[in-house]
Amino acid sequence: MNSSKLVLAIAILLVIGIATFFLFRSSEEDVIRDRLDELGEFVSTTDTAGLLGKAEVVSTFQKFFANPVLLDTRYRQARGIFSPKQLAAAYIGGSQSGRRVEVSWSRTTVEILNDSEAVVSTEASVDLFSGPEKVDSGTERLEIKWIKNKASDWVIESLRGQ
Repeated sequence: MNSSKLVLAIAILLVIGIATFFLFRSSEEDVIRDRLDELGEFVSTTDTAGLLGKAEVVSTFQKFFANPVLLDTRYRQARGIFSPKQLAAAYIGGSQSGRRVEVSWSRTTVEILNDSEAVVSTEASVDLFSGPEKVDSGTERLEIKWIKNKASDWVIESLRGQ
């Protein structure tokens, strides 16, 4: 009788453990949404002053973008094939000239194509500031292709305006 109670207790613990795992693990869709939010937050708040600020930008861009990454937007300077370091240099150059960017995402959908590819459709709202003054703003519908890199992290392979 004691052994059957032990088996029942182990079975209950296994069921609770498995249910907890599936309830609280992040889905791939959640991971991609979180990375997109993290990128928007980083671009909107990062200070590029000093060597540490610049190094953080380069490191972060390498964490978020495949090498190379394809950009195809309505903005001439944001069209072409770039390395993450080139994107970081452009971002640093803009911020050193007193410009600041704020990015937010809305109406975002994530489609997981397979274990290593996903497509995100989102609306990016971008505000450009020169000092404290907003000098430009715009909204563009984007299709962002994500792939898993060698470390199995989701990175952006391409970003296209729609």
